[in-house]
Amino acid sequence: MASKLDQFYSNVFQTGIARANRFEVFITPPTGAGYSSLNSSALLRHMSFVCESVEIPSQTLATAESKINGLPVIPVPYSFSYSNQINLTFKLSEDYRERNMLLLWQDLVYKPGRGFSYYNEYVGTIVVRPMNTSEKINQEFIFRNCFPTAVQELRYDWGSMNENLKQGVTFSFYSMETQTTTVRSTNSANPNNNISPSNTSNLTNLFSGFPNFDNFLA
Repeated sequence: MASKLDQFYSNVFQTGIARANRFEVFITPPTGAGYSSLNSSALLRHMSFVCESVEIPSQTLATAESKINGLPVIPVPYSFSYSNQINLTFKLSEDYRERNMLLLWQDLVYKPGRGFSYYNEYVGTIVVRPMNTSEKINQEFIFRNCFPTAVQELRYDWGSMNENLKQGVTFSFYSMETQTTTVRSTNSANPNNNISPSNTSNLTNLFSGFPNFDNFLA
């Protein structure tokens, strides 16, 4: 009979463990008159390269207390919702092209002297693709009708000699979809993909970053 440890190894080798630092992000800005500068293929590919982090919003069920015929109170769901904001962080280049791109997008939402543009004119799409160690994509998170609502502040500090400047941004979106897929990454040069495929004989590599591994098996 296989031991608990052998069963755990076998299960993990079959399913793998999701890595937080293996992902790619694709931003598709709005198209049309005035937006050509946002849709440079070189700029969009660069934005994908330097996207350092992204937060997938939570999903929640709103509940209300229900009590029937003297039975204990139970929570009953009545609404499903998720946050309509997604946060991304980019490494900044010396020419600040990432920040300038986001600010330009915001400028196209509101035009001084003309007011706000029509909604369909300034919304785009963001796709987040987590990957495994073989660059296989099993999930896609698709955020539709996005636009940058907050280009975050920059912080300069004399004591931060060896730190990279980063640009945070919050996008609002209308809808979020999760799709299952089996494609391979088309962005193999993405610096987030910095882990070579795991060697199943090297358990130290496989379980690196999981300090409670021994406690799990206890």
